[in-house]
Amino acid sequence: MKNRGFTLVELLVVIAIIGILIALLLPAVQAAREAARRSQCTNNMKQLTLALHVYSSAHKTFPINYRESGTTFQADYKTYSWMQAILPYIDMEPLYEMLRPEYPLGQKTTSRSSPAYANFEVARTVVSGFLCPSDSASNDGLLGGRSDGSGPTSYDPDDPKAVTNYKACSGSNFFSGTPWANTASSGRWAGSDNCLLYCNGIICANTHGVGPSVPSDVKKNMTGPDDVKDGTAHTFAMGEALPANSAWSWWYCNNACVATCAIPLNSQWATIGTPAGALDWQSNWCYASAHPNGAGFAMCDGSVGFVNDNIDLKVYRALATIDAGETAKLPE
Repeated sequence: MKNRGFTLVELLVVIAIIGILIALLLPAVQAAREAARRSQCTNNMKQLTLALHVYSSAHKTFPINYRESGTTFQADYKTYSWMQAILPYIDMEPLYEMLRPEYPLGQKTTSRSSPAYANFEVARTVVSGFLCPSDSASNDGLLGGRSDGSGPTSYDPDDPKAVTNYKACSGSNFFSGTPWANTASSGRWAGSDNCLLYCNGIICANTHGVGPSVPSDVKKNMTGPDDVKDGTAHTFAMGEALPANSAWSWWYCNNACVATCAIPLNSQWATIGTPAGALDWQSNWCYASAHPNGAGFAMCDGSVGFVNDNIDLKVYRALATIDAGETAKLPE
C-alpha cells in the first residue's frame, strides 16, 4: 500500500486552523501581560505613597517642591522636588547622596569637576520605581525635550532627562481662560485657579513662570497627613502621567512632577509621543496612562485604585482636594 502524505489543501487547512487558534489566544496573552504590568504599576505607587508617609513621620510634613533661586532656563537654576526628597525611602540613598542642592542643576557643558555636574548626572538617572511598565513611549525612562532645564539645553533632544510616570496631585483647580478652568471653591486657597502656586491638593509645584518660589506661599502649601481633612482614603496622593506627551515630566524638577484633576482623565490634546503633545501646556498638567480605559491612582492612605476614563468630573475633582469638604469616594 502506497504511503499517503498531506495534500496542499490539507496543509493549508491546518495552517489556517493554527492561525485562528493563535488569533484567539493572543488577546488573552496580551491581557495577562497587561495585568502583570498593571500590578507592577500599582506596586510602584504603593511604594511611593509609603515613602511619602515615612518622610512625613521623620519631617512632620509631606515633601515639597521648591525652586530656591534662579530663573527658568538660566544657568543658576536650582530646583528641588518631592521625588528627590523620597529617594532615601525607596532604596535610592546612594543617588540621594549624590545631590548637591546648594548648587544649580548644571548642564552638558558644565565642567565635570563642578558640583553642579553631579546634579546634572542625577537628573539623567532613571529610577525604575518612577516608571510604569505599560508605557512603551518613554524611551526606557530617558527623554529629551524636557521643560525648565538649565541654560541652552532646554528642549534639547540630545540632553535627555529621567522622566516619571507618577505625579503628585496638586488638586482640582486650573487656569482661567482654558476649557478646563476651575477654581477652588473652599478649603486652602479658596477662589484660586492657579494649580501650581496656590493648589488645593497634597503637593504644589510652588512655581509658575520664570521666578523662584515664594517662601511664605511654600509654607502655606506644606501638607501633612493631618491636613488631609477630607480623609486620606478619599484623597488622591498621586496618579499616572505620560512623559512622552508632556515636556513637564521629569522627576528631578519641581515644576514637572505634579498634575491637576481639573482636566478630565486621559484627555490628552495631541497624539501621544509627538512634540506637539509634549509642548501643549494644557496637556502637561493632566493625568493620563498607557493602561486601557483609565489610570491608576494612589490615595493618601496608601491604597491604590483604578479610575475609569468615564468618572464623573465632579467626583474626580473632589477626590483631588485635601480640605474642600467633599464626601466623594473612589468609585468601585
